[in-house]
Amino acid sequence: MTLFCTKNCLKYCAIPAVLGTSTIAQAAEIQREYRSARYLGMGDTGISLSEGHDALFYNPAGIADVKGIVNEIVLASPQVEVSANAKSLYTSISTHAPASNIIRQIEGEPQHIAVQNFTGLVFRRAAIGVYERGQADVFLGTDPAKGMLVANGDVLARAGINTAFGRSFMNDQLLLGINLKFAQKNEGTIALDALTAEEQLKGLTPSSALSRYVQRGNGAGGDVGMIWKFADTSRTRFGLVARNVGDMNYPWAIPSGSKGPSSDKQTIDVGASIAPSTKKSSAAMAIDYRDVLNANGDSPYKRIHMGARLSFQGILGFVAGLNQGYPTYGAFVNFKIVRAEAGYYSEELGKNPGDIRSRRLYARLAVGWSQ
Repeated sequence: MTLFCTKNCLKYCAIPAVLGTSTIAQAAEIQREYRSARYLGMGDTGISLSEGHDALFYNPAGIADVKGIVNEIVLASPQVEVSANAKSLYTSISTHAPASNIIRQIEGEPQHIAVQNFTGLVFRRAAIGVYERGQADVFLGTDPAKGMLVANGDVLARAGINTAFGRSFMNDQLLLGINLKFAQKNEGTIALDALTAEEQLKGLTPSSALSRYVQRGNGAGGDVGMIWKFADTSRTRFGLVARNVGDMNYPWAIPSGSKGPSSDKQTIDVGASIAPSTKKSSAAMAIDYRDVLNANGDSPYKRIHMGARLSFQGILGFVAGLNQGYPTYGAFVNFKIVRAEAGYYSEELGKNPGDIRSRRLYARLAVGWSQ
């Protein structure tokens, strides 16, 4: 099965990464199949606050807390993420600034671009949706071992379909959910330096570069989650989700001569939150710890997320938090048929927080209907 991300996501994300510039060998960004603007400004929390269609990607148990027969209809929800210095970089390029100036501008500052979209339905106790996400990360810096300027690039693109089912028990105190998913994954990495760049890129077109460096494959997997409600008045919750149970592999539709993309390892994520509310406003505070058993071998500090949200009559809201130790913030407006949100966050591309900080801006516009 060939999904639309291979044409759209790879066209706009993969080609710049593979042919432009790529990264110094470091621990890569933690792979996410989907990043929700609802939670990014809150430090990318969401394990215990999981709600709406975002529950398909953060904790399927949130589907069991849906009220009404039809809770949400998402016709489209395009989201864009760009590096915080994207505007100044674009200005330099568009005004034909000297190449040396552009290199100095991006040296040591990771460049990131991502596009994604979700379309789906959320019913009482069930949800279904299709999504696509493509991203490229480029880092230009000096390798101390080689004493020269090197470039590293990583590209990741997915498209798939998720179906979740949830059920509540013990007077709605215990929520359980399962998410079944099928996806196509595309990933690639390239490292260039002054000595090898010409040879590596010689005679390559964008199409042939993708064929050489990007691995493709299809696979199926599942997530299982739970949410325990401690107190209805303050909405104190504890969440737990086992993601990619048994590891999610991509063994199907692998192009001839390719080994296929890497598997997504099984991880255990936990989170807790408190969300008191009044008739006119609501607040929430949350903390998550991803990959408790450290299946991916990341620093403990890269797996900590915390954040807060303040909302007025569900129409206007502000969020802030810490993602891997870096500050995040944002705002949103919700008019039932249109929801817009934007903000700022940082992601660590190195082995430990502070190694390679990628500063990013995000924005999403969701069109449809919600309760």
